[in-house]
Amino acid sequence: MKLKRVKNVIISLDNDEVGPGNTVAAIKLLLTESDITPFVLDPKLLSPSKDPDEYVRANGLDAFKILYDMATLGSVWASKYLLEKSSAANPIDKKKALDEVLKLVGLTKSPLEKEEIISVIGKSLKCSKPAVKELFKIEQDKMAKAQGITEQPTGRFWTI
Repeated sequence: MKLKRVKNVIISLDNDEVGPGNTVAAIKLLLTESDITPFVLDPKLLSPSKDPDEYVRANGLDAFKILYDMATLGSVWASKYLLEKSSAANPIDKKKALDEVLKLVGLTKSPLEKEEIISVIGKSLKCSKPAVKELFKIEQDKMAKAQGITEQPTGRFWTI
């Protein structure tokens, strides 16, 4: 895809038990390993069909093209999916989902995309954007420490 200078990709995986999880994995892979912006066609939109091919056979290519106009930013879709999936879970699973979403924020390159994910987290947790931004900063600091990166001192230093 790099050779073709692809900048955007729409991911449309199966509407089954593993499709959404695989969609999240594909989003993370693209964000980590490329400069490609992933978009997602929510698998729920394919219902009652189980996959895009079945949807096209049942509804036609024109109907499928209409669905593609509903594609959303991959990182935003993944954040909503992970937080919704954990909403009925126990507190430990909710924390894991939140940590995963905060890592997604760190993978995104666009400040506007980061802001949108922060809004999604705020709505899900019913807390303010500044609180979510603080959570994100804490997560970034943890990741930096785990990688052995420390903040560089600023100012003038003299060697004596």
